[in-house]
Amino acid sequence: MRTLVIIPAHNEEESIMNTINDLKTVIKQHPEEEVGIVVVNDGSKDRTQQILEENNVTHINHIVNMGVGASIKTGIIYAQKLNYDNVTQFDADGQHNGEYIFDLIKGIKDGNDIVIGSRFVGKKKPFSMRMMGSRLLSFFISIKSLGKLKITDPTSGQRMMNKKVQDTYLDDASCSEPAFAIKYFQKGFKVKEIPVTMNERVAGESHFNFINSVKFMLEQSMAILFGF
Repeated sequence: MRTLVIIPAHNEEESIMNTINDLKTVIKQHPEEEVGIVVVNDGSKDRTQQILEENNVTHINHIVNMGVGASIKTGIIYAQKLNYDNVTQFDADGQHNGEYIFDLIKGIKDGNDIVIGSRFVGKKKPFSMRMMGSRLLSFFISIKSLGKLKITDPTSGQRMMNKKVQDTYLDDASCSEPAFAIKYFQKGFKVKEIPVTMNERVAGESHFNFINSVKFMLEQSMAILFGF
């Protein structure tokens, strides 16, 4: 089973090579699996593209910033040209832990179509404004699925999908992480969460300030409940 790691990158000059080198180290420790890496440079204005070229990293360039969803689609098209079985999304900022890629692969081998890494499987979420929003999204997913789908970490971007899901994803309008699980569950795909831990951002700053976070939660709530 062949797996491609897709790394969407937008202005990640400070962290991209640390992320790739750490990932390569982990992959070498698992010779039983064939895992490749492609970076989708999503219209970066900094030195991200130059750094990738200097280090001979396999990458695809978007001329303009098109967003994570479009970057994943670009990565899937590349994966299918090279006959990869699975694709997994991996953050360029170092927050995702490469060790869990192999747990995601196991989840696919166990018969799941989508496997999502969750920080909260078997754990309580901390109490904060952000986690209140996460709890709300999880609640809406449960309502929409009539209690059949439990997603504890709806904003997790660490997810793997098999070929069946990829084909459907390419034909769909892109959707962000919170709406992804319920949308594909309702299409008949088997979705599973596995426990993971995530790292602090290595470099750069998150664009999620308070106002953006509230806007995001409102938009995602509408997407989950009404398919917007």
